[in-house]
Amino acid sequence: MTLEQLWTMTKSEFDKLNKRVDVLEDKVKVIDDMKKKVDLIDDMKKKVDLIDDMKKKVDLIDDMKKKVDQIDGIKNKVDQIDEKFDKKFDEINSKLNIMSNINIPKILEYQVETRKELNEKIDKLILQNNLEHKQFAYQIAKLEMNEGFTKIG
Repeated sequence: MTLEQLWTMTKSEFDKLNKRVDVLEDKVKVIDDMKKKVDLIDDMKKKVDLIDDMKKKVDLIDDMKKKVDQIDGIKNKVDQIDEKFDKKFDEINSKLNIMSNINIPKILEYQVETRKELNEKIDKLILQNNLEHKQFAYQIAKLEMNEGFTKIG
């Protein structure tokens, strides 16, 4: 074999190898494209999961709305009970005012009697106090006189 033949043979082998490499490169490109598509699918799956989560949250919001509606119903009932309570409270206050108006003269009469009794007791104590003071003054004067006679005599 000559060099030229060897060169031709080698060149043809290189060409075959180049074609095989080109085919491999094409396959790698296809694989890269497929990987990108798989990545896109993964991203889409994440988005679908997010959508599922959002759907759950929307369902929760719907449940909360139902509960708020129930609370509004309860609030209305409480308002009605409040109104009834206010009416009863006003009635009771009215009756208590009437009762206290009836009892005020009795209370005032009792206070006047008590004040009179206290004044009488105070007057008696003042008289008794004055009497005791006069007795003490008499005894002091008597002692001073007795002492004065003993000093003279």
